[in-house]
Amino acid sequence: MKNGYTLIELAVVSSIIGILSTVAIPSMITTIKSDRLVATANQLTSTFKFARSEAVKRETDVQLVASSDEWLVQLDGETVMTFSSNYPSITVKGLANMTVRASGETTSINLSIEDGDAETVDRCFTVLVSGQSHLTKGGCINESTQ
Repeated sequence: MKNGYTLIELAVVSSIIGILSTVAIPSMITTIKSDRLVATANQLTSTFKFARSEAVKRETDVQLVASSDEWLVQLDGETVMTFSSNYPSITVKGLANMTVRASGETTSINLSIEDGDAETVDRCFTVLVSGQSHLTKGGCINESTQ
């Protein structure tokens, strides 16, 4: 009857764990970076959709005010919601002041959500004049390069 592990068994198990860790950690880091990018893009989308729904529901204009790296949803001069990236490595390019009218319409805008990492896929948040919006993979294409 055996009451323990031999040194060879422990060495083999430790080697297997080491090899698996070496393979899994880089993939896991990329997944975490990608999840942060998607979370920021979804938060930005939610902020805009909140502003649009409030404008339609209250039948009044709602202001989206770009302030530094934030987007403030303002109703009658009062900030009711704020968007800002929770991660310092992620930037949102193209934030600008907008007015969402009571009809839900607004000005067209493209916002690029980027992290500067080639291993992850940037996102583009597009708002149409009608107020409809969508989020796509890949950075925004500048109109001057089309």
